[in-house]
Amino acid sequence: MHIRTVKAASLGVLLLGAALMSACGSSSPSSTVSPVSTAAARTASTPETCAGLGSALEAARARTSGSAALARQALATGCAAYVATSSTPSVLDLELIRGPLRGRAFAIGRVVTKTGNVSLTDIALTSSGTLYGVDFTSNLYVIDQANGAARLVGPIGFGVNGLVVGPTGTVYGASGYGLVTINPATGVGTEVGLMGFPSSGDLAFGADGTLYMTASASMTGPAPTDLLVGVNTTTAAGTLIGPTGQLHVYGLVVNQGTMFATTDRGDLLSIDPATGAGTVLATGGPSSNGMASSPTLVASNSTGSSPSATSPSPSTDPVPSTASSQLADGSYVLSTSSTGCGLDAGDLNGKVLTISGSQASVTSSNGAQFAGAVTRTGTGFRADTVLKGSTFSIVFTGAVTAPDAISGSYLYGGIPGGAAGGGQGVACTYPFTGARNSSAATAPAGTQASSSVLPCSAGTITSSVKAKTSNFYSMDGFGCSGRFAYAFVAVTNAQGSPVAQVTILLMAQGGAWTPVSRSYCQSGSVPAAIYQPACQTN
Repeated sequence: MHIRTVKAASLGVLLLGAALMSACGSSSPSSTVSPVSTAAARTASTPETCAGLGSALEAARARTSGSAALARQALATGCAAYVATSSTPSVLDLELIRGPLRGRAFAIGRVVTKTGNVSLTDIALTSSGTLYGVDFTSNLYVIDQANGAARLVGPIGFGVNGLVVGPTGTVYGASGYGLVTINPATGVGTEVGLMGFPSSGDLAFGADGTLYMTASASMTGPAPTDLLVGVNTTTAAGTLIGPTGQLHVYGLVVNQGTMFATTDRGDLLSIDPATGAGTVLATGGPSSNGMASSPTLVASNSTGSSPSATSPSPSTDPVPSTASSQLADGSYVLSTSSTGCGLDAGDLNGKVLTISGSQASVTSSNGAQFAGAVTRTGTGFRADTVLKGSTFSIVFTGAVTAPDAISGSYLYGGIPGGAAGGGQGVACTYPFTGARNSSAATAPAGTQASSSVLPCSAGTITSSVKAKTSNFYSMDGFGCSGRFAYAFVAVTNAQGSPVAQVTILLMAQGGAWTPVSRSYCQSGSVPAAIYQPACQTN
């Protein structure tokens, strides 16, 4: 799991922000302020338009009331996007993304409430003009686009560092490995599922409805790089598109068919949505924690000067024609080799891949425990398992080849510790076969209820865990069966940064899910579906 580093904003940006706040007055936050008129939103930007707006903003220097109108015009024509800086408090900036001055930012104002400063992890703009923001303590805000002032909506309940508003108005957040929907009236989040990739910092919708996410640095390619991932909004399953070639890609938007991104270094990028590859367009901008542009300007402009945003379907896996049955829950003993490209895959040969519902897990011979999301497409499947608290990952892609057999290949990547010939930035692919494990470890004999006795949801589990865990950060997975449940929980250190993921066993007591000792694992009462993830993980 990744939390973004907060850096101080430059003095110049803060001075511009103060000047624009003075020019625009101190109106209270509003959820109806629209930076984009309907007519203007249909006007495609041209180099001349953006050049003129850039020059006008440069001349205004944010010292006149006219700069506010210029900012709205720049947003409406797709020449600029909002950026939230990584300072404390964050500064709401307008950054030019087209024209000769692209990369240049003009501060709108500091993000503050009546009671204190707000440090944002991301922002998102609706088609009606509401600008939302989320902070490092996972509260949802409405941000005033005239001066940056913030109004608290409410706590999300998940550690969100990526935010976007979908085509139908649904607010989505990225929380570690999880995708959540957020109630814009209350701020309350509801988990959709696990993505199999840890969020780096932003989400964006393409013109075709594809949800994209920047994922934290992985070892795909010659050096660590953040990734572009496609996310299925129904299942939350993530599909790797490719490495961006850049680190700390914390802002992401699709504007008139072009995907733009910003980094904590102040770089402005374009991203190829088909490959994930990033190209630096400008440097020297503000250190960015998030980016937002008008949802009405997602599609390519009428002149065709911007490439169309395309990507592979985030939920499609190839299904061999020889496959004969659906993938069933169960444990499969792997037959594979970890040699071939000089990287130690932790030796999965003879180890057990366990698949249960939407969850997959495997423990290598060196004791490394991987867990993550599984996606099923007919007789094909994909399992994105990630080492808890690490960037190591094993991605299985395969299919059922017989009623009790699977086969395919898996991609292993990470920072291999002491691997001969391995090193930072390595990823290897290995073939595998698997036979159903008839002797898989199950819970000791005892009473095993077949259904949950309490509601099993992200909300009920999270509230129970948070009540007993003072250093709770986010919940990255859960499951229930009978009167038992488990939760994969990220916890923080004294500074509030996530440091580890732990597994908690819960039992239905007094009308609520209550964390209990794992001594119950030896009592014979834990259902098999809970025993493996709760009793055989860290």
